Amino acid sequence: MGAPAEKKTGGPSCDLTWVNKSACPLARIPGCGSGRVALAARADRERRPLDYILLKNVHVTCVALSYFGFLARGILMLRRSPVLGRSWVKIAPHAVDTLLLASAVALAVMIEQYPFTHGWLTAKVAALVLYVALGMIALTYGRTWRTRVAAWVAAQLVFFYIVGVARTRSPLVFA
Repeated sequence: MGAPAEKKTGGPSCDLTWVNKSACPLARIPGCGSGRVALAARADRERRPLDYILLKNVHVTCVALSYFGFLARGILMLRRSPVLGRSWVKIAPHAVDTLLLASAVALAVMIEQYPFTHGWLTAKVAALVLYVALGMIALTYGRTWRTRVAAWVAAQLVFFYIVGVARTRSPLVFA
């Protein structure tokens, strides 16, 4: 009778058992013989999708809050409301947008796609700069009411372009 296949382990205290050590996904990790390293690597591998989902949900929530905040401030601007001058109306968007930008950078690093390397992300960044400039004209620097309204409408169109690029991962959203 033939002897059963000799089992090799990832190391003396590793909790993984492999018929062929080269099949072990952790074999290339220095110190794989330690059960702690194997468990930590497995936990990291299993946690990464949850981190991505959580971070993406934070990002999408901040996108929604930022847009509806801009929409509301635009409506206040159209109505020439004095509420637009209150400090919390001026400060809150900065907090939301800071978290939005931080989550965007973290997502780019996590998925290893960067502006000026990937076309869709470059288009998003360029459109974001345009969106911010139009928003500044609409809410602060527009000299006439007509200029402010035009910039506000244009900023919303740019916003929806950014969302389209994010959803399709293509700069040619309308093609």
